Amino acid sequence: MKALILAGGPSTRMGDLTKETPKCLLKVGDKSIIEYQINWLNKVGINKICTVLGPNSEKVINLLGNKSEYIINNKFKDTGTLYGTYIAKDDVYNDDLLIVYGDLLFDYNLLKEIMNKEGDIVITYFPGVYEKEQMYVNIKDGFLNKISLNINKKDMSGYWTLMTKLSKKGIKLIFDEMESSLKENANNSKAHFAEVIFQRLISKGIPIHAYPSKATVWYNINRREELEFAREHILPKLKL
Repeated sequence: MKALILAGGPSTRMGDLTKETPKCLLKVGDKSIIEYQINWLNKVGINKICTVLGPNSEKVINLLGNKSEYIINNKFKDTGTLYGTYIAKDDVYNDDLLIVYGDLLFDYNLLKEIMNKEGDIVITYFPGVYEKEQMYVNIKDGFLNKISLNINKKDMSGYWTLMTKLSKKGIKLIFDEMESSLKENANNSKAHFAEVIFQRLISKGIPIHAYPSKATVWYNINRREELEFAREHILPKLKL
């Protein structure tokens, strides 16, 4: 299995902290976010890693060296995760794939959960919980029915862990759909890939397996206050 880390955005919500430093390099304790990610990926046996980078990419490359391959999104100012994922298409077809967002703190348990689940396209989610500014999901009979940054609370089954596992068949389905969406509407390049691509696949009857997560260490860092929370409350769990 190979991992694709999406770390190519400008991270403007972090303010001055990411003016010259990619968000994935912000430290939680003595390690950066991406160092924790690669550590856990290696521990579950994923050693083939590709990272999509944007501004100040050389700082990530200098730190990680040969621990990852790299793809540079030179259009990071005008594109979103759909385009950032799509440009990795030529590097991911030879193996099963785990897609991970570059601003996530997580541990071994979350990775093992998703790796052990069956399906060509697999996500995990935290059930029955509302957290602001998350990607919310509606699940029906174990499959993803809807995914959106905006969803009616009564329809919310929980929120996505921002990880996706793909078989070789799933990779082709995802990347073919991204290519079609970009050809149909150039503005889709600015979109969140899950919101657009997952919904397109669902509308075509393609199943996306969705499993509830029991992992206790998972945190998405978008803002300065979330970084401080992670340092105080998530770091002790990561050390365990």
